[in-house]
Amino acid sequence: MAYKKILVPLDGSSFSKRAVEGAIKVAKADHASIILLGVVEIPPAAFEGYTEFAVNVEANVELKKKLYQFLDEEADNLRDKGLNTAVVVKEGLPIEEIDATVESEGVDLIVMTTHGRRGFSRFLLGSVAEKVVRTASCSVLIVRPTAPELKIIEGKS
Repeated sequence: MAYKKILVPLDGSSFSKRAVEGAIKVAKADHASIILLGVVEIPPAAFEGYTEFAVNVEANVELKKKLYQFLDEEADNLRDKGLNTAVVVKEGLPIEEIDATVESEGVDLIVMTTHGRRGFSRFLLGSVAEKVVRTASCSVLIVRPTAPELKIIEGKS
């Protein structure tokens, strides 16, 4: 199957950049375009009108600026490699925004990383990657952290 549009959700972490490497390989092989997506997360309670979880608008504006800057730098690197690349930044819940972008942009492959959380932290925080695999209407390629990266994630040296 040849892919035409690849979505790469990035959170700004060094681990999420590994998804870009995977997307490059597929995009070059299939002559596909890449969409880099960043989501400034808004707590679910903010959507439901709970005032005690008020969204700090100024902080979100700053986060959006930093996310745009990060994504623009990544996009420039991809364009330098001859890849057609777009940048999208949204506010909301990552899983919902990923799914919405897949639908609105006609994406046929998502390439993303997992932070490799295990045990209680995974139970508590959940896994965006796992949810994407379950809900996406297109194929999903998960790029796992390397063994040294897992040690960093887990706080071991």
